[in-house]
Amino acid sequence: MTVWLDRFDAERYVGRSQRTLREWSRQGLVRTGRRRDGRVVYDRSSLRVAKRTAAARYRNRAVVAGPGRGRVASDPVEDWTLF
Repeated sequence: MTVWLDRFDAERYVGRSQRTLREWSRQGLVRTGRRRDGRVVYDRSSLRVAKRTAAARYRNRAVVAGPGRGRVASDPVEDWTLF
């Protein structure tokens, strides 16, 4: 049986913003539907999978040490010249 969550419950369930939920929906990571009044609802099981996927991506990201804060390897490399 599919359990549908409204926007507010979905945000609380995954601990992410509405913007993130819309992005996951656009990417096809989260299954969505519409209520009769036009509001978006989210499938709870697909939210659980998307949350795990996002956590795994975060854990496996490549971090490169650098001056100040570390940066992700995909960030543009700057020329750090010391004088």
